[in-house]
Amino acid sequence: MAASVPAPPLCGSPTATATAAVAIHAIGDRAVDEVAEVYGHALTTALDMTGAEDVLQSESSHHSGQGLSGDDARGEDPTRVSERMKRLGKALRLRIEHVQHLVDTAASAARLARSGLTPVPNPLHLLTDAAMLGPRLGSRRAARAFALASLCRAGLRPAMASDWPVVDLQPLTGVYAAVHRHLPPPDVADAMRRKLHVSRRFQLVGEGHRGDHPDGGGQKSDDSSQAGTCGSGVGGDGVRCGYDASEGESGRGVCGAVGFGLCDASWPQVVGTAEERLSLKQALLGHTAWAAVAAGLEEYVGRLTPGLRADFVELSDSLAQLQVGGEGLGAAEKDTSASRLRLSEERLQRCLPVVARTWLDGQLVYDKNSIAHDLS
Repeated sequence: MAASVPAPPLCGSPTATATAAVAIHAIGDRAVDEVAEVYGHALTTALDMTGAEDVLQSESSHHSGQGLSGDDARGEDPTRVSERMKRLGKALRLRIEHVQHLVDTAASAARLARSGLTPVPNPLHLLTDAAMLGPRLGSRRAARAFALASLCRAGLRPAMASDWPVVDLQPLTGVYAAVHRHLPPPDVADAMRRKLHVSRRFQLVGEGHRGDHPDGGGQKSDDSSQAGTCGSGVGGDGVRCGYDASEGESGRGVCGAVGFGLCDASWPQVVGTAEERLSLKQALLGHTAWAAVAAGLEEYVGRLTPGLRADFVELSDSLAQLQVGGEGLGAAEKDTSASRLRLSEERLQRCLPVVARTWLDGQLVYDKNSIAHDLS
């Protein structure tokens, strides 16, 4: 069992740094560009300030064990100035929340990277907004939405966020969306719900969303008389929903009081192109280690390593599969291992796990089986 680690400092506490972390919300492509420009201008101005040198010294010492001399740090070489601006942006944890649309995916992502900015996209909104993107933005601009892989290719480490309470807290659904860019198939969603006690079953974010719905693309009403809502497992358009809570089953998030599901014949709606899919490893990092760095908490949480808080979950199903005989491995990997466990996007596509147990600072705080026993 890991030793208890002191709680991280809160903003405004005596142990917190005097520098406040700045996060600006920007969803549209022009908004993202304008915020990036403001950040870039502020960083350029800040490079001439003494306080900026203190931040760079601290950041350099923290990561490499040595600081920069004043002469080296204040060199006039444009390449060095650009590098210092990038490092300063990272050190200050300057964030852009949402970053949902980019004018040019590669160029816009590179611009964010030059200033060392941290994008904080919301993969769950990819599911809720999928049907409305085309009608409202057109196919060309819709294809550039949620350019998650472009952000990573630019060298950025996007921190994935839910945007709660706008949508529910469902990090595993967010991981699925970041990797596959569409809702889990109805049978996969059904299988996930069956792992939970009937009173704990829930609707996945994005289930029940349509295109230009009068409420702006939000969840359908719980009024089962409304066309398209779930009622006994069948949508108003005759399409079977993902989950039928028959035999008196009910739970929070039930559509039409009796069923869950995406009642829309256009399923699955894939957002953008395959090139913008994240690997499973990137999606998991975005929800853990990269998110901790964005919040300035990487010395406390985000990784399972000695000295950090033992905050983690156990899943009902593994997200890795065994590769035998070096299948899918590079030549160097084949020489070192005949078989190994590797994170598998294909396995996630077939099996959406649920949280079996949750540990906070080494203490068990949630056990799915114990709750199911208490409710039965």
